[in-house]
Amino acid sequence: MNNKLLNIENMVVVITGGTGHIGTEISKGLIKQKVKLNVISRNEESQRELLEFAKKEDLDSHLKLFIQDISNYNEVNLLIKDIISKNTKIDGLINNAYDNSLASRKTINNLDFENLKHEVGKSVLNDLHITKLVKENMMSNGGGSIIFTSSVFGFLSPNYKMYLDLGNQPSILTGFDKSSVIQAVKVLASEWGRYNIRVNSISPGFFPKKRGRDRPDYIEQLTSRIPLQRIGKPEELLGSYIFLLSQASSYLTGHNLIIDGGYSVW
Repeated sequence: MNNKLLNIENMVVVITGGTGHIGTEISKGLIKQKVKLNVISRNEESQRELLEFAKKEDLDSHLKLFIQDISNYNEVNLLIKDIISKNTKIDGLINNAYDNSLASRKTINNLDFENLKHEVGKSVLNDLHITKLVKENMMSNGGGSIIFTSSVFGFLSPNYKMYLDLGNQPSILTGFDKSSVIQAVKVLASEWGRYNIRVNSISPGFFPKKRGRDRPDYIEQLTSRIPLQRIGKPEELLGSYIFLLSQASSYLTGHNLIIDGGYSVW
């Protein structure tokens, strides 16, 4: 393959949730690819750590950090306008932010429906809001690439036997949000294809944090169901984001790319 197809250097990219468990590795990888990366997140400490990484790579000029809750639409409107005014365009958007505090690992029997009825789906709406803002700029600049982060639990149900006594199984609300993402991608890809705006999603499988790694019996439950016989490392997702941002995927839209070590084939 022509390496130029995967070249994303100097692309203007916005990522939400760019300092989380998965987002940090995506951000670090994109910085090393020398994109003009605009990171939106709420964690100031994690942003400082990302800036230190960029400085060590002598690439801090490629990184802009914004502390912002993307559920505040008025402030997000101003933020996206500011990014556009300083860069003239946005080539790529990665919707990676996800607030799972509402889901809180509860089953349907333990949900407080009165409190949740105005909150369910809020995460997806936040993504759609910022996507609409970026789309307007992409449309006037000949196109772009929009990537949503979904999950294997956007199309699969959890196997509750796997979670032992950890109580870390995904909530039904997580499945609601992540399946909504996959469907939104299909609709937007269909609607915006005429503007050369490609819209895709990535569905990670098991990339557990420290809590899961401390339990070998839990890891065994996972790996016994994964053809590659191991859990994923967050940095192993990076290539998929690069691919979907780059011209190597110029004819790919409306697709949900599954990165799960083969878990979903069984």
